[in-house]
Amino acid sequence: MKNALLSIALFTMTPVTVIGCQNDGAGIESVPAVALTSERTMDVQASGKLGAYALFDGAKDSGTASWDLYLRSLHQDDRRYLEDISDRYFGTVHFSGAEDREALLRLGFPLPEEWLAAKGMSEAELRAMSDRGDHKAEIFLVDRLLAKMAAVTAQAGAENYLEVVKALPEAARPSVDKDRLEVLNRSADVFSEGPTPFAAYQYGVAFSAATGSPEPIPAAMAMAAELGDRRAETLMADYEARSPAGNQKLVSQLHATMRKMAKRPAP
Repeated sequence: MKNALLSIALFTMTPVTVIGCQNDGAGIESVPAVALTSERTMDVQASGKLGAYALFDGAKDSGTASWDLYLRSLHQDDRRYLEDISDRYFGTVHFSGAEDREALLRLGFPLPEEWLAAKGMSEAELRAMSDRGDHKAEIFLVDRLLAKMAAVTAQAGAENYLEVVKALPEAARPSVDKDRLEVLNRSADVFSEGPTPFAAYQYGVAFSAATGSPEPIPAAMAMAAELGDRRAETLMADYEARSPAGNQKLVSQLHATMRKMAKRPAP
C-alpha cells in the first residue's frame, strides 16, 4: 500500500498553496458545533486497535469537560501549543461537554492532557516509542514533524515544504527532505493501523503538507465522515467554499485509497 501512496504523492508534487499544516490564507475556521458522532455505530476495526483509548504515557486525566476551559487554566506557552494543534486540525480537537469528550475519545482524538504529555518528550523519544508499537506516540511524532515542517516553511517564506526542498542544492536536499518522507510514511501507518476520524484528518494534513497539494484535505474529511464524524460534512462544505477549486478526480482517487487502507468496502 505504501508504494501506491508514494505513487500518488509523486503525481501531486506540483507546488501549490498548502491548506492544512500552515492553515493560513484560504483556510477554514473551527469545526461547527454539531453532533460529534454518527448514528451508525463505529466499526470495531476503527476504534479497537492498539489500545487507542488508553491514556498516553505520562498523561493525567484532569476530567475537564471543555477544551476551552482547560486551555484557560494553562500557562501561555502550553496554551499556545494547544491552539496551534487546534489550528492544524481545523478545530476538530475541541469538545464542550462530557458527552463530546467521550465521543472524541471514541473517534480517536487525543485529549489535551495527552498532547501536553507528548510536548514534554523529545522527537527521539517519540520515535523510539513509535518504533516499539506505541500508536499514540506515532500520532504525536507525526504532529511534531508537521510542526517542524510548518516552521521551516514559514522561515523560508515558501508556499509549502516541497518548495523549500526543491529550492535547495541537490546535495543538500536529503537532510531536509527526510522529515517530509517520514511524515508521509508514518501518517499512512497511523491511519492504516487505526483508521479513526482523527487519523484521517492527520493523514490528510500530512499528505497535503508533504506534497504541496490541497486535494488530500477534502479526501480526508470525506473519509472522516465515513468513519463516523458527523462534523466532517459541514467542515468539508466550509473548506470547499473558502478554498480554491482542486482536482476532484484526485480527491476521489485519494478517498478511494484511504478506504482501501482502512479496509472498508466500496460504497
